[in-house]
Amino acid sequence: MKPIDEIIEHELGRFLEAVKQKFQSEVEKGIQDASTGIIAWVTSDKTNLKSGENFGNPVGIYELSQCRFCKKFHLNEDKHSCKGNK
Repeated sequence: MKPIDEIIEHELGRFLEAVKQKFQSEVEKGIQDASTGIIAWVTSDKTNLKSGENFGNPVGIYELSQCRFCKKFHLNEDKHSCKGNK
């Protein structure tokens, strides 16, 4: 009979592997969806647009900055606080 620690370690390893596989599959699906959308946008016919008409919905641009103390990224519009910049 195996000690309980070995059983828990084995089952936890199996669980983490399943989570990792699901995460990778969702990331791959997201990348495929995004690239399909980009390809559709790039190859679409933009010649029929009227003057001053936008193609699709306007999109805002978000700028990120990296904190020199904690090295985390944050939006420029958001207030960032960490232990290093107080």
